[in-house]
Amino acid sequence: MESDLLQCRLLSRSDTAHRHEKIMSARKLIYEKHYAVDGMQVEELLKDESLVPTTVCHCGLYHVMSS
Repeated sequence: MESDLLQCRLLSRSDTAHRHEKIMSARKLIYEKHYAVDGMQVEELLKDESLVPTTVCHCGLYHVMSS
């Protein structure tokens, strides 16, 4: 079990500026330039790190959870 926790910590992803830029570029291709989500241009941006073109907004989540 300790080795699982260590592996989880070592392999966890960080939300870096580089990843954020790649995801935002992919989203721009999809939503502004109307490229397909599984199109070659989007795949080239995201595939090497297995990223997905989604963002998460926690706006108001604290309020809902703390109520």
